[in-house]
Amino acid sequence: MKGRTARLASVAAMSLALVLVLAGIVLRPASESHPPPPPPPPPPSSSPCKESRGHGYALCVEANVTRVIDGDTLVIALDTDGDGADDHIRLVLVDAPELSQNGGSEAKAYLDSMCSGARAVIDEDDFQVGADPYGRILAVVTCHGTNANAALIASGLARTYIRFCPDSEFQNDPWTRCP
Repeated sequence: MKGRTARLASVAAMSLALVLVLAGIVLRPASESHPPPPPPPPPPSSSPCKESRGHGYALCVEANVTRVIDGDTLVIALDTDGDGADDHIRLVLVDAPELSQNGGSEAKAYLDSMCSGARAVIDEDDFQVGADPYGRILAVVTCHGTNANAALIASGLARTYIRFCPDSEFQNDPWTRCP
């Protein structure tokens, strides 16, 4: 009988300990509970632009193309320099004929059909920020997922502006045909 009483006392003690532990967990004040850790931050969004000198060095924006001036210049609905006028973009490394020259109208029409009214990605040449004597932004322009600079050169309506290849961050991109 003594052994049985000891066993019952031991089971009762363990049961009581279990009840107390469970009661402590269930009845713990809310202020002591630990909230779950916050979720990790989302990964940084990848830039649609080539970043040769680091993010933020040169302009990388999306904007609507409002006008095509000629075969290598267009206007976007954005005023990044605060002068009150929409920005003019010069397609970097593209040399299209002037409108008064043979092929000039065709080059303009080609660029117009590709980009006019489009939402375009403007990727300013990191190595030529502020280098245009006319205040234009020297950039690669992507319209509807197509690199307009590359398309103009590939079409034969424009040629690579070889003189500026050494000055461009894009000089090693195959589409440029830089030597």
